[in-house]
Amino acid sequence: MAKERDSFIFYRSFFEAISELPDKDRLLLFTAISEYSLNFKEIQLTGIPKTIFILIKPQLDANNKRFMNGIKPKIKAKDKQTISKNEANNNVNENVNNNENIIKYQKDFYNLLTPFVKEFGKDIIREFYDYWSEPNKSKTKIRQQLERTWDTKRRLQRWQKNSDEKNRKFNNKGFESDSTKRTIESTVRTLREESQ
Repeated sequence: MAKERDSFIFYRSFFEAISELPDKDRLLLFTAISEYSLNFKEIQLTGIPKTIFILIKPQLDANNKRFMNGIKPKIKAKDKQTISKNEANNNVNENVNNNENIIKYQKDFYNLLTPFVKEFGKDIIREFYDYWSEPNKSKTKIRQQLERTWDTKRRLQRWQKNSDEKNRKFNNKGFESDSTKRTIESTVRTLREESQ
C-alpha cells in the first residue's frame, strides 16, 4: 500500500473472542490482526486462530477501506464542477449517437416501404411511415423495431383495410348519431332564418 497506518481500531468483541485462547494462539492472533490492519499483510493461520480471524476480517476490511478512502486526494469544489461538466458532455455525445441511429433506422424503414408505393398509394404509405417510424422514449429504436414479428406487406394490407373501413363508416353515416345530425340541421336552419 502507498501509505502506512499508524493505528487501527481494536474492538472489545475482538478482545473477548481472543481472551479465552491459550497464550501461544492469542499472541499469534494479536500479531495477525496487527499485521493485517497496520501493514495490510495476511499471516497464514490454522485451527481456532484461523477461525476467529475469519470472523474478525470483515470488520478489519471495512476499517482498512475507510482508511484508504481517507488518504485519497481531496477534490476541490471547483474540480468537482469541472468533472460534472465533462460527464454532461459525454451524455450529449450519447444523445447525438442515438439521434444518428434513429435517423438511420427511419431511412432504412423508408427504403423498405418505397417498393409498396405503387400498390398502396402515397397517402397510405405516408400515414404508415409516420406511425411506425416514431422513436421510443429513450430514442434508441423506432416503433417498428419494437414489434416481435414483422411482415411489411401484411402490415400494409391491414393498415389499408382499417383505413378503408374508417372512410366507409364516415361516408355511410356522415354523422355519429341521429341526435347530432338533428342538432346540426337545426343550427343551420336557425342561421339561415337569422340571415334573411
